[in-house]
Amino acid sequence: MDKKIFPIVIIIILVLVILIGVTKKTPLSENKKENISGENQKNGQKENQPGIANPASQFCKDQGGSIEIRTLDDGSQYGVCIFKNGVECEEWDLFSGRCNKDGSDFCGESTYGACSDDLDCQTDGCSGQICKSKKDESFVTDCQIKECNDSKKYGLSCACQESKCQWSK
Repeated sequence: MDKKIFPIVIIIILVLVILIGVTKKTPLSENKKENISGENQKNGQKENQPGIANPASQFCKDQGGSIEIRTLDDGSQYGVCIFKNGVECEEWDLFSGRCNKDGSDFCGESTYGACSDDLDCQTDGCSGQICKSKKDESFVTDCQIKECNDSKKYGLSCACQESKCQWSK
């Protein structure tokens, strides 16, 4: 084989191998439930699949929830975080603070910064809607006063729970 053609043939083979590998990915089927450890359950049997948890799924797990993958009629899928108290949140709504594991409409946010006791935690933001560790940097917020930020109305305080600063009853 000509020395000038050999590198071109190698490049073509590598491109084909990469393209074949990319097109072999398959979506989760409707009858599978994936948890964030990468294990899939199908008809009660576990299948191991490599994977990296998305941040919203990991956050759900860190909050004591479990993830269930649900499929819409159009085939699109989304994760739902289910808590032992029966509260269900779409995982990204939980992650962004639009849904709370206690089921309330409280819209304050927690940074889940490290703490050893309640004195390590403090509120921040214009209306005190952020619960953070004193070690965390200050937050700039939009200064909109919202009723759903009123922690007292919901009986919540910024406290250290499970070594993380977060809103709690």
